[in-house]
Order: sequence, then structure tokens, then C-alpha cells
Amino acid sequence: MRFFLILLISLITINISGNNIHPNFNLTKEDINEIMPELNNDEIYKFLTNIHMMMEENVNLILVDKNNRLSSDYIPANLINLGDYNLHTRYKTMLFESYALNDFVKMSEDAKKEGIDIFIASTYRSYEFQNQIFNNMKNYHGEEKAATIVAYPGASQHQLGTAVDFGSIKPSYAYTDAGIWLLKNGWKYGFTLSYPENMEEITTYMWEPWHYRYIGRYGAIIQKEYFNNVQQYLLEFWNKYKLFFEENHIH
Repeated sequence: MRFFLILLISLITINISGNNIHPNFNLTKEDINEIMPELNNDEIYKFLTNIHMMMEENVNLILVDKNNRLSSDYIPANLINLGDYNLHTRYKTMLFESYALNDFVKMSEDAKKEGIDIFIASTYRSYEFQNQIFNNMKNYHGEEKAATIVAYPGASQHQLGTAVDFGSIKPSYAYTDAGIWLLKNGWKYGFTLSYPENMEEITTYMWEPWHYRYIGRYGAIIQKEYFNNVQQYLLEFWNKYKLFFEENHIH
């Protein structure tokens, strides 16, 4: 009896280590090497653990930029008003996805302990409102110039309900205490900078040190550890391979 028990355990171990490389995915080392060839066995296991945790967080990681746009009828499912909570908001009503609330509040509270004021200047924008902003800018500057300043309707992360503009909404925000603190610490709470400096060709947008998107704590970890801490790289990767991971995911 003891012999058969040992044999069974050995067979299970062989199945996990020899075929599926992680208990939460029906994936082999070869499967992962095809999409992340730079990872060794230990790194693959850690990577898949983080991917599993990111998927369990169930944060919206849809890619939105000038080349990947949302439809005019896209509205986030669970918007709540940040003005109802202990947060410093520009307006009384500022909408955001509800699943980010706890991390938003925690980030604000922790920053406040260090004397940092996290001022929320802009959050959710509907397609119609973004269209109005763009048209106003186009009427003033012309469409070509307007497109370098504000997103086309459907091309703004703000429509997702998980993007936020902080502070003054000016490049100088990068050099303020709050701007420096957010760049250093925001990822710990799931918020990462969407449009870094000198990466317009990658992100399709100019540097915006005030613009962050909530991608979840594990999404932020994966961005930092595997995608050179560039949000766009993570989002493009997930846009390409999300279905692959979902089809092979074991909860």
C-alpha cells in the first residue's frame, strides 16, 4: 500500500514538473518560452504566479490608445463617486471604478502620513464628454494640434473609469512632492504612470506626469518586473495573450 502511495505522489510530481509548470495553468515551459523566452524555470513559475494573482484581481486591462479605441456606448459597470469618501477631489462628483476604491483610499492615507496631498483633478469621462473636449480644442487649435493635446473620443483611458489625472495637470507636476511620491509609490497601490517621458512613439501620447491608470497591485508588479515598468508594454502583451492565459487558467 505504501509503495502505491509513493508511486502516485511521484506520478503527480512528474506531471506538474515535467508537463504543467504551474498548478494554476495548463501550460508547459515550452508554452511560456514561446512568448517570454527570456525567463528561466524559476522566473516562469514566479511570473505565472503573478499572472494568476492579476487574473484573480479581475481588473480591466483593455488596451486603449489612438490605435485601439472604445465604442461610443462603452460605460464602466460599477462606477462610484470618489467625492463620497475621504479623498481630496476637485469636484463633488468624480466617478471611478468601485474595485479600485480601497487601494485609492489607502494610497491617499499613506501619502498623507508623509505630508503628501493626493489631489484628484479628473477621473471618468464619457465618450460624449471626451468628444466635447476634443471638439473645443479642435475649434481653438485645429485638429492636428488638438490631437497632440487631448485624446480623440474612444481613445482616452478616462472612459474606462480607471484613469485619473492628479494635481495641476501640467508637466511641472512631475517635480512637485506629490508627483515625485506618486511616481515612486503609486505602483504599490496598483496605480502606474500611463505616458512616461520620451515614449510618445510607444504610448501614442506625449508625456503626462499627472496621468495614472489603476491596473491592480499585481498588474503593477508584473509591469515593474517584466515590462521595464512601462504600462503600455504590459497592456499590449495582455491584449495579445489574455485569451491564451484564460483558456489555460486553473482557478
